[in-house]
Amino acid sequence: MPLQTLYNQISLGAGPRMLKRGSRNAFRAQDLDEWMASRLDQPR
Repeated sequence: MPLQTLYNQISLGAGPRMLKRGSRNAFRAQDLDEWMASRLDQPR
């Protein structure tokens, strides 16, 4: 998935939880795994 797509999903409230680390964004591996699993379960 392109990084910009991830940021678009976050801005829409549909992305994984994000932590702000100074000027950088950080993601917990568990949050990314859970988010990806939930996306795989959704019908298109």
